[in-house]
Amino acid sequence: SGLVWREEYSPACTDDTQAAAMATRQLLEKNNTITALLCHSPDAMIGSISGIHQVGRTVGKDVFLTQQVALIGFEDMLHVNLTSPSLTYVSSASEETGRQAAGLMIRRLKEPDLQTQRITLSGQLIARESA
Repeated sequence: SGLVWREEYSPACTDDTQAAAMATRQLLEKNNTITALLCHSPDAMIGSISGIHQVGRTVGKDVFLTQQVALIGFEDMLHVNLTSPSLTYVSSASEETGRQAAGLMIRRLKEPDLQTQRITLSGQLIARESA
């Protein structure tokens, strides 16, 4: 079970806050039943807040369930606590991620025919006001 991947709910955007705002606005204008967004970076989250407000909806928890959009992202950064509402995110162990990536790259260089490997990295949900 779980969520079904739908391409139309996955707009491409860069880490640019304006691009994220536009992508979010367009997504929510096409489908006003969306109640949550998962962003790939803190800058995309900040842009998404603007896009959510542009369509007259709010971020996080509020009384009007049809108006709220939960917002979750990845990566901790200094200004996640400076936004209103404060941002919910999945904190990854950056050092461990780098170590795993370097190990895979070294193995690939030593063994070019090495089969693709799948690794699982842990993360921690830091629940704040945006979800």
